[in-house]
Formats: sequence, structure tokens, C-alpha cells
Amino acid sequence: MRKVWISRDQLIPKPFYKRKLFFFFTIVLIFAIIFIIYQFIFINQLATSNRIELLEVSKHDGYRSHKLVDVKPLQPAALDHKKITLGIRIRDLEHYQPRYANQLFKCLKSSDEEISFSKVNDDYCDCSDGTDETSTNACNNGRFYCTKQLRHKTGRGQDIFIPTSRINDKICDCADCSDEFNT
Repeated sequence: MRKVWISRDQLIPKPFYKRKLFFFFTIVLIFAIIFIIYQFIFINQLATSNRIELLEVSKHDGYRSHKLVDVKPLQPAALDHKKITLGIRIRDLEHYQPRYANQLFKCLKSSDEEISFSKVNDDYCDCSDGTDETSTNACNNGRFYCTKQLRHKTGRGQDIFIPTSRINDKICDCADCSDEFNT
């Protein structure tokens, strides 16, 4: 068979649809650029947004209504010095820390009840389950969890607590005496 030489002017270029790999990577690159731009726009909106949608439930009619509330986020200095409430479980720590200025404290076992954070440990039982008074003996059914919470080696088992009626009674009930903080 004889080789035939063809000049460049007589060559027909391949059509675009035959260059499948080039076409595929071009589409992927375009989608990646669009996705990155979308992420920057979304993060910008998230950082500037200070509106939080709260779900309100009316006590008398039971209907739910949505309400947009302007909320001031806590200042970074306020977040550095978190006040740790005595007598709570370590895994419940996030429930006792307000994330924004107008946030309400939700009672842990009865989630329908909400009170302001200023009423937590004010020596008056506001929640029916007693979770707002962990370091006072105002609630009959309150629980005080010791500072050093001893559990089984495997991490299983229930947390050890004492009733709040036994705190500050001059008898050390916890192994580290953390229930006697006023004496």
C-alpha cells in the first residue's frame, strides 16, 4: 500500500461532537465555576443575615405561626467567657449557653416551656421538670450532676445525680464535694 500525502489545506477538522472528552471537561469546568460563585454568594448572605425565624405556638388556640425576629448576635468577648452552670450534665452544656441575645431557655424534658435565661437558677422553679434550677434546691424533682461525673469505663450507663434538695446541706454527696459550693 502506498502512502498518500495530503496537504493541510485539504484536511477537514473533526466536528465538535466527536471531541467528547474535551466537551465533557468543559461542561464540568463551567459547573464548578458556577458552584464556587454560588457558594461565595451564599456565605456572604449567611454572614450578613441577622434574622431568625421563630416558631410561635399560641397557648389558647394551638395554631403555629412563623415570625421573623431581628436578633443581635453575641459579641465575641461575651462568647469567650462562658458561664458554666453548676449541676448540669456535660452533654447538656449547649442548652444552658445562649447563642444570641434574645434566645429563650427551653426546659429539657418538657420542650413546650420556654423561659428567659435570666430566670435560670433564680431560686424559683419555672420548668415543671426542674431543669432550670440545677444549682438551687427550689424544685422538688430537680437533679444536680456532680462536677466529676463518674460513669462506667466503657462510657455506658446512666449519669450519676443527686436530688437538688441535698445540695448545700453540709453533707458531701458527690465524690468531689461539688454539691457543697456555698459552704
